Amino acid sequence: MKKLLLNIIGLFLLSILYEIGWANLIFAERTPVSKPIEFRLNQLFEKNLESINLIETLILISKDWDPSIDEKLLTNEINQLITLVKNKLKPDSSPQETVDVLKQVIHHEKGYRYTDQVDERGIPLNEDELFLHGMLKSKFGYCMNLSLLYLIIGDQLDLPLYGVALPNHFFVRYDSGKNRINIESTELGASYPDSFYENRFGVKFREKTPFFTQSLNKKQSLGAYFSNVGMVYHKNSRPQKAIFYLKPSTKINPLSIEAHNNLANIYSETKQHKLAISQYKKALKADANNFPTLFNLAQTYTGLSNTELAIESFLQVIQLEPSFTQAHRQLVQIFLKKEKYIAALLHLKQLVKLDPKDINNYIFMGKIYSKLGSFKMAVETLSPIVLRNITNIQARETLAEAFYRMGDLDRSIAEYRRILERNSKYLPAYIQLGWVYYRKGEFEMASAWTKRGLKLGTHSSQLDSLINMNLGLYAWLNNDYAAAKSWYRKALEEGSELILKGILKDLKNTSLLFPDHVEAAFFSGWALIESGKKEMALPHLTHFLTLATEGELSNEARLMLGQKSPIEGDANFNDDLSTKQSPKDMVLVPSGFFIMGSNDYGEDEAPEHKTYLDSYLIDRYEVSANDFAKFLNDVNNVNGYYLDNKYGTLFYDGNYQPRKGFANHPINNVKWKGAYEYCRWKEKRLPTEAEWEKAARGKDGRKYPWGN
Repeated sequence: MKKLLLNIIGLFLLSILYEIGWANLIFAERTPVSKPIEFRLNQLFEKNLESINLIETLILISKDWDPSIDEKLLTNEINQLITLVKNKLKPDSSPQETVDVLKQVIHHEKGYRYTDQVDERGIPLNEDELFLHGMLKSKFGYCMNLSLLYLIIGDQLDLPLYGVALPNHFFVRYDSGKNRINIESTELGASYPDSFYENRFGVKFREKTPFFTQSLNKKQSLGAYFSNVGMVYHKNSRPQKAIFYLKPSTKINPLSIEAHNNLANIYSETKQHKLAISQYKKALKADANNFPTLFNLAQTYTGLSNTELAIESFLQVIQLEPSFTQAHRQLVQIFLKKEKYIAALLHLKQLVKLDPKDINNYIFMGKIYSKLGSFKMAVETLSPIVLRNITNIQARETLAEAFYRMGDLDRSIAEYRRILERNSKYLPAYIQLGWVYYRKGEFEMASAWTKRGLKLGTHSSQLDSLINMNLGLYAWLNNDYAAAKSWYRKALEEGSELILKGILKDLKNTSLLFPDHVEAAFFSGWALIESGKKEMALPHLTHFLTLATEGELSNEARLMLGQKSPIEGDANFNDDLSTKQSPKDMVLVPSGFFIMGSNDYGEDEAPEHKTYLDSYLIDRYEVSANDFAKFLNDVNNVNGYYLDNKYGTLFYDGNYQPRKGFANHPINNVKWKGAYEYCRWKEKRLPTEAEWEKAARGKDGRKYPWGN
């Protein structure tokens, strides 16, 4: 987020800007000015009050901006002004008469006035008019340099004239100790009471403010002007020159919050964050309750990833200015990144109160409710927003996501299709629509919608990678293994670890959602081998061969593992288990063919066929109630692995225990997921249908282990 530029004084009003994000600014300095000018300026910055010559200093600053200016012409013009005023003043001129003479000469006889050629922010279009030479040439100036004209004359004629700084303004004060007259240089020297400035600029003259409203001597007034000059250079993308002027400004006026903030903002933009923080803290010494400064300080902490200090500063901003929406928004962003969803939600609710028309606040609330698992609240928050803003894609997309996460897949599909009715090129909706159909198990529809997006949608490299990953997944789920490999290879072309991790994660989740699709294990191994990670691939391919011993993918898996096909008749194939003693209560089932299925027990068992399995070990006994109780007590049954009812072999009294007499009986009432997790807990796995059948009926197709 861009900083709150507290601006140069006067017409150079850089309105307080708040912009999300940190800009990478590129600065190009002008051709450097000659060193003697900077050297002379540095000497002037260090001079004491009595030895400072305003004319010399202001002309030198002009020459720093434009080396071609004629110093003599400027000096002559100023001397004429001084002479005219001197000749009109009398030894006994009263304070008011003195002020009237100054006004008469400067504004009426010499014609100096406030420029009306300004941009929408009040900055003179002719930047030269921000300097002494430009004002003397055009006769137009702004509050700062018009006031300096008064101070130059006062300095030369020993008049009690002082500068007065206000937020984004500057005027002149005649103050003899007994008499005090305000002089508004932007309005032809008009005199206004303090109350005029109090109402206009929100300051109190009777309060002891550290800088604003005070009578500034000529060096302090120059310090205020240096801040303005620095911001002119900042506007022209010359940050180092801006810093050159702002540093002495903060030194001369250490209680000027504007000078410290302007310097801090430039340090921040040039990535000098520690220096920026130092200046913001100095500004807060001048005004501890200045919430724009606190906001900028918080932003700088955010840029340094110091979120704790950023949060502390943003909360101070809100304490001082509860309605400051940008501070709430920044806190929402920080809390979301830290996954502190309740805290983010609290500030979003404040934003809704402060700005009920901003639908983005409702969208974020919907997303957070979904993150928290409160899908009903997400839908209730988003539904009226979608109805009132039917063209807002982001709101409808968030609603579709909420329906998806609450398991209402059909309503999710309906919302995504409504998005595409509004914008047929919106690729994310095609991708998500395909994914919802995948979750429904409708893999052909998943593939069709994703391919339609590939044809009609507006592409980006990130989305294209996601499409390739998804189409690879849908292809093998539709039994098109060649297409799956083609899509996966496109996704893996970039060599990105993130893409590989994404593919493996999708495959793992698919194996849990659709356990009958055992090909997930094959493609996990295949993807790792394609990525040059053979050692990591071996367990996946080995596991796949325990699930599917025949077929195109099984043979390919063996080739990748360097094994021989069972058809080759290697009598020693994968038979190393036979040379080892079987673990306690496990039985070795030797490798070889067996008859699987039956022609006499329905379509799901037919046809009877010959199947090959590698050797494997299987438990001698079914899982007992006693053993499963130990598992449940260890994992606390948090996922409902066991359905507790009166027919179960277990009961619960703070711990799971077998019912009396059932300790060695087979466990019942177990979900598939519970059986799966029990095997993992035992560092084993569930047998496949083929393994279970061979172990139960032998290799010759008998109905029962003991025969027919």
